[in-house]
Formats: sequence, C-alpha cells, structure tokens
Amino acid sequence: RLAEAEALAEAVLQDQNQVLEYQKRQAANRELLAKWRREKSPEKAYMYLGGFFLKLPTAHINSVVQKDQDRLQEWIDVTRSKIKHNMAELQRILPSERPKKVVELLLKNNGK
Repeated sequence: RLAEAEALAEAVLQDQNQVLEYQKRQAANRELLAKWRREKSPEKAYMYLGGFFLKLPTAHINSVVQKDQDRLQEWIDVTRSKIKHNMAELQRILPSERPKKVVELLLKNNGK
C-alpha cells in the first residue's frame, strides 16, 4: 500500500510540474500575441522550428502560436484531471484525518 501511495504521490508531483511548464509556455505565447496586438507587428518575423530559425509571415506565426495555445490548454486540462484522479486514489489508499467534506473540497479545487 505504501509503495503504491508513493508512486501515486510521485505521479502527482510530476504532473503538477508539467502543468507549470505548460503554463510558462502559455504565458510566453500570450506575451507575444499581446505585443503584436499593442504594436504594429512586422510583416515577417523569425520563428524557431525544429532546430532552425525561419523567417515567416506574421499571420502564419500568429496562427501557429494560437494553435499551440489551444493544444497547451488541452494538455493542461488532461493533466489536471489525472492529478485529480491520482489525488482521489491517494485519499482512498491513505485516508487522512481531515473531515470528508474538506477532502472533497480539496479534490474539487485541485482540478481547476
């Protein structure tokens, strides 16, 4: 039981770190999109793709960045649901001394 709980706890920590990494990428993408909305964006800009810097039309880069934002949000949602599931499983394996309502509230808020 303890080994299973330890594995679940490790998975939760890894997933939480992964969500943070996704959120950092989202923030960087948001900064770029906001900058280009505030200022006149150049006709073409450089983008790093697969080990190369390519000069591409800004509209294309915007499209790629927006798709990346959508994909990142999907990954964040999936990862958060995994965290919620693993937390519920941890609670089942090692019930805490907290009242059941508090545990339910924590699990509910963890999924956001």
